[in-house]
Amino acid sequence: MNNLETDVVVIGAGTAGLPAAVTAAEGGAKVILCEKRGLTGGTGNRANAILGVGTRFQKAEGETLTPEEAYLQHMEWVHWRVDARLVSEFYQNSGDTIEWLAQEGVEFAGFQGFKRPGFHLTAHVVKGVPPGPKQLGQAAEAMKILTRRAKQLGVQLLLKTPVKKLLKRNGR
Repeated sequence: MNNLETDVVVIGAGTAGLPAAVTAAEGGAKVILCEKRGLTGGTGNRANAILGVGTRFQKAEGETLTPEEAYLQHMEWVHWRVDARLVSEFYQNSGDTIEWLAQEGVEFAGFQGFKRPGFHLTAHVVKGVPPGPKQLGQAAEAMKILTRRAKQLGVQLLLKTPVKKLLKRNGR
């Protein structure tokens, strides 16, 4: 059994774990990122779009949809049968998430879909993903970029490493 010492342990190198590890490392923490699978990205590797509302990219294209409007459309679509607070937080933070990804090196090259009545430019296309009818792989490319960023920051990435137990000393 290996004993590792660090400031922060992140368990899971997916759409939440990778950003958590990058953010902790940027803050000066020594970070170990453990992933049970042999690759990073988690379910983000299957997503075909990265949603964001209220980004500078949208504003440059004349998109006026607000997070509040997107939230109401979503809630009406699901007949208010979901956690309203969680959906609201998602839309309120989605634009900041796109901006953070851009700051971390993800380049955006437009939008998936067409600007026409009733539709909005919310699905951000990542530069470098081969063009196609559905722009598959948008989030997967972003996960690759975040993985490279984590490595640049010195995050120790342990693939094929399921976490079974964390040992604490003096409450840490």
